[in-house]
Amino acid sequence: MATVGDVGRRAARWVTAGPSGLVAIAVCLTCAGCGGPDGDDAVHVALQLETALAAGQGPEACALLLPAAAEAVADRTGNSCDGGVVDLVGVSGADPAAAATTTAPRVAVAGRQAQVALSGDTVFLARDGEGWVVTAALCAARADRPYDCEVEAS
Repeated sequence: MATVGDVGRRAARWVTAGPSGLVAIAVCLTCAGCGGPDGDDAVHVALQLETALAAGQGPEACALLLPAAAEAVADRTGNSCDGGVVDLVGVSGADPAAAATTTAPRVAVAGRQAQVALSGDTVFLARDGEGWVVTAALCAARADRPYDCEVEAS
């Protein structure tokens, strides 16, 4: 029988560079019960992002993004990340205000990656040194397909 560690190691091998790779491991790790301090820290960063987005605080939101994700926002919107990320909230269908006040977020952690499901958004994160950075946000689930994320590292 596989242990939780074995499941996590196998799941980590399935992960690719984007949030679509986390979909497969999220199901696996949810059943394996992978919470703890790392998961709590990932949730904290996800909630910080949603709070900044709900308040229209682009600089604060962009400071939480992986640099490649911040660059992708700027490229996609033709604006700086600070202004562009706030613009993307309007087209995403996500609800940062609801997400920021989620009382029971669901988190799945696999090695250096995490997925945090909130009331109005799903956020994907990666470990960067000692903390978590957001790799994708303003994500909508799609049946049998990867998440569709407005903010995503390319």
